Amino acid sequence: MLRGGVAHIRNEVGQDMPCVEATEDLWLDIGTKDRDGAIPHDPRNCAIARCIARTTGQCAFVFRYFTYTWDDERITRYTNGRRVQDYELLFDVGRSKNARLKIMAPSPGRTTEAQKQLRKTSVEKKRKEREAILEAAKAGKAMEVSDLLPTPKTRPYVHSDKPLVRKRVVA
Repeated sequence: MLRGGVAHIRNEVGQDMPCVEATEDLWLDIGTKDRDGAIPHDPRNCAIARCIARTTGQCAFVFRYFTYTWDDERITRYTNGRRVQDYELLFDVGRSKNARLKIMAPSPGRTTEAQKQLRKTSVEKKRKEREAILEAAKAGKAMEVSDLLPTPKTRPYVHSDKPLVRKRVVA
């Protein structure tokens, strides 16, 4: 299983194709037809990609965290859950079986725009920290990066002689 993204796919299908986030989950029934002839460690010809091509008629790239499908108009981006990631790893080592999996539409925090905003916020925060340290140095005041970080909320520990016991709820 390879790591990759939209740039990798655009090299294959064309630079002008837009990439959109999926709006609905996609259920896949991976069978023997999909596994036979599939190539381990090949994002375009693994069992999941073959199943997507068989069921939807779209080409697909399956990476560790994301799956991209495309047709003539656009590239669609899905999020791979833990079961899809585990299945892909099992397929790569030759231990996969028939399965029913779901590749999901990205949650609001995992969309491309949200990830860009997160990176932008992180870069701005680091820039402000550097500026504060430089200003403090110009003023002759010694300052550490830890001075800029918020202090963690401390919670007093409660000591007890009783051992920690978790109750098991039987349904």
